[in-house]
Amino acid sequence: MVFGPGVATLRTDESFRRKDQEAYHKGTSPLEKLGTKMISQIPLDTMHLCYLGVMKRMMIRLFQKKQSTYTLRKEEIVESQELSSKILMYLPSEFKTKRGHKHLKFYKAKEYRRIALYDGYLLFKKLPHPELFRNFLLFACALRILSNPAMIPAFVDDAEILLKNFVKDSQKVYGPSFIVYNVHHLEHLSEDSRRHEITLEEMSCFDYENYLGKIKALLYAPGRTLPQIVCRLMERVAVMPDEEPSPKPPAVFEQPHFSGPNLSCRGEQFKKLETPDYAFQLNVKGAYCLTKAGDVVWIQNIVKTTNGKGLIIGQKFKYKSNYFLHPLPSSALDIFEVRELEPLEKWHVEDIKTKVVLLPVEPNAVVNWNTDVGLCLPMLHNSGS
Repeated sequence: MVFGPGVATLRTDESFRRKDQEAYHKGTSPLEKLGTKMISQIPLDTMHLCYLGVMKRMMIRLFQKKQSTYTLRKEEIVESQELSSKILMYLPSEFKTKRGHKHLKFYKAKEYRRIALYDGYLLFKKLPHPELFRNFLLFACALRILSNPAMIPAFVDDAEILLKNFVKDSQKVYGPSFIVYNVHHLEHLSEDSRRHEITLEEMSCFDYENYLGKIKALLYAPGRTLPQIVCRLMERVAVMPDEEPSPKPPAVFEQPHFSGPNLSCRGEQFKKLETPDYAFQLNVKGAYCLTKAGDVVWIQNIVKTTNGKGLIIGQKFKYKSNYFLHPLPSSALDIFEVRELEPLEKWHVEDIKTKVVLLPVEPNAVVNWNTDVGLCLPMLHNSGS
């Protein structure tokens, strides 16, 4: 079913209860009998809506079915596939599955999320039709706003406008038949985030899918699935001591070494630093961060001082600029083009704002940040999601 502009009437809790749209209802849900508000209390699942839904639909249309208004030639598809394979070399350990879109039909939700939030900024910009990149930015920028808890209060209305513009514009880019149920639902995504004050990650099925294997391990026999799971969980609760979970330490230092630059800082040197949100590893892929002062830093050593404080020693990029200006300056999302390293400096671990993915704008076998231009993209998920 294709949704044109103004076709659908917005459902409310009251209209759902009254069954105003009779064709939509097949009886009464048990959740409704429990008093659940069937519209406002059930947010959209972004894993299936945004990634396995819209992002997959965009990629399939461009690279396989070729049904979009702007079709790609065979050689352009091959070039894009080669570019996606090169980008994988620069992705940090948070990205567990790394396949270029030559394997598009086998992609999982996490890989479509990776394109929507990270390497899609390079892939779509390299496509021959600028309209494809402009359309992608409407979608990707809105997702970045709604995935960042610090941005939602101030910019959720902007995300809503971006998604509505994306739905409208995608009819021109991918054809009228592109606007199916999932694409239409993007217009209501910001309202769920606003109402429940949660990010896209918090209203997705990623955590459930990751835990599904543990749930399956609780089943000993076919049939009576729910009673088995409940009984096993009750057994676990009965034998577990009533202990409060210990809080995570602010920083954990791992893999000691003795060979890094320390700028005369006294203390132990480490190759790995884990914070409650991110892990930094001293390599070309996992050692980039954005500081609270706005510096993009390549971390080259981690030091735990004699008083237990953590320091990072590295080089910040001298020049930062916007990667795009429409539909909003990329710097508003902490996305920058960076180039040219400055001399070594030191920062406190508390000065780190977030980990970033740093991709060369022109991927090569070996990157040299003194001459190559990098695309800085803040991380919006950790290795557990």
